[in-house]
Amino acid sequence: MTIRAKSGGLPSTRADPQRDDAIKNVIRGPLFAMTPLANMQKAEAKLVWEFWVKTLRPYPSEWIEDAFDYFARNGGGKFLNPQTITEIINKRKGGYHG
Repeated sequence: MTIRAKSGGLPSTRADPQRDDAIKNVIRGPLFAMTPLANMQKAEAKLVWEFWVKTLRPYPSEWIEDAFDYFARNGGGKFLNPQTITEIINKRKGGYHG
C-alpha cells in the first residue's frame, strides 16, 4: 500500500514536532556515521537536519529506517543524501511519487 493510498491524499510535509522527532531518532545514527554532520558548525548542522527531516516527512519512520539499513548494506560507496534514501523507499515500498 502506498502512502497516498493510506492517507487518502498527498503525504504531509508540514512540520509536526512528534513526527519530526521520530524521523530525527531514526536518522541520527546513520547521519553521524555516514556524513560529516558531527563536524559541522551548529548553524550548518541545523540547516542539514532541517533539510533531511523536511525531505523525509512524507514517509513512515519504519520505511526511513529500512531505507537506511538497505543503503548501509547496498550503497556501494555512494554518497548518502536524502534523494538516495527517498529513491530507495520509493523502489522498495512503492512510496510517494509526487
